[in-house]
Amino acid sequence: MKRSFIILIVALWITGWMTFTSVAVDPVAFAFLALAIWALNDPNRFAALAWPSKSLMVLSNVSLTLMCCTALISSLDPSPAVFAIAAIWLLGAFAYFKLLINAASDDSSAPVRVYFFAGVLALLSVWSWGSALALYSHRGVDLEDRPACILKPNELAYSEHFSSVWDMRMSSFASTWDTVTGDFLLFHAVLLIPGEDPAHYNWSKRYLRFEPIDPANQDAFLPTHCP
Repeated sequence: MKRSFIILIVALWITGWMTFTSVAVDPVAFAFLALAIWALNDPNRFAALAWPSKSLMVLSNVSLTLMCCTALISSLDPSPAVFAIAAIWLLGAFAYFKLLINAASDDSSAPVRVYFFAGVLALLSVWSWGSALALYSHRGVDLEDRPACILKPNELAYSEHFSSVWDMRMSSFASTWDTVTGDFLLFHAVLLIPGEDPAHYNWSKRYLRFEPIDPANQDAFLPTHCP
């Protein structure tokens, strides 16, 4: 696997899983990409310095520990969906740090591990961007030129409108509710087709498509009009 292709995978993971919505996140994202370019294009010089390998090892261990904690919290019912998103992000961070550690290693098996961790990042990237594209195309619903909107629940209302592919990446795809409907597998993107008898569809993260919401499972806060 060529270094340029691995850098592309890292870039896709960074853009797919970092929000790019605050001054705190943007520098981190660019630093992640710059560090990957340095480590993969000049591994000998990168390995010659003591601080990168030690720092990356600490960061990988911290990421693994936090991932286990957030995954445990996200398994609780109910639990805020942001913990599930955080656990998956931390999995990517762990793979990213381990990729750089092995890229600068002279161990004979290091290239195999580089490919493995690059594969993990590739799968996460495909999930995030693939989900965004499928969501944007309203996969699973034939609108037949009917007006529709995709809404995300925040607090006690479906107040956030998904309007672009960028908004639909997994990094910003989670409800802030901490009730049963805030579970990672339930309502986080609702497709609304307004009318006299509004139709509601829930986004399936497993199958990457919209599925009709059973009236028995509908909550009192489901919207009836697009913003």
